[in-house]
Amino acid sequence: MESVRAFACPVCGSFTPFESRHCPNCLVELGLHVPTRTMVTTSSNTAVIDGRTWSACTKRADLGCNWLVPEDQDLSGRGRCLADSLIRREPEADDTIAVEKLVSTGIALRRLIYQLIDIGLPVDPYWRKDGGLAFDLLSSYSAGERVVIGHAGGG
Repeated sequence: MESVRAFACPVCGSFTPFESRHCPNCLVELGLHVPTRTMVTTSSNTAVIDGRTWSACTKRADLGCNWLVPEDQDLSGRGRCLADSLIRREPEADDTIAVEKLVSTGIALRRLIYQLIDIGLPVDPYWRKDGGLAFDLLSSYSAGERVVIGHAGGG
């Protein structure tokens, strides 16, 4: 698996994996603040950074996301972090195999989006820009259904 930058716990300084929601050493609650590319301590899934309140992504429970979202985020992001907001279509809840695989897919998606941001490439979501980036994470498709991954525009 591709690696991303190493993170340090802001409390004890120990190595903290990219996906961590708690420090493996001191067990403090953590969240990833993407704008500063740092792990920050959270309390009840929230943190105040430079006077602005950040909350856990709404996909924290479903997809294990540890990214933080600004509380004043516009409604089009649906309370999701940038990476998880790019998921346009997900499997139905009764498709248990696909839902189970969505967790590892979500991790890979967050790694990809983080790396794109880290190297300075723009990530324009489909809900913000016509033809923006989107992912349809479905396990199966109807016969004859046209599926385009990574592009929201028609045609």
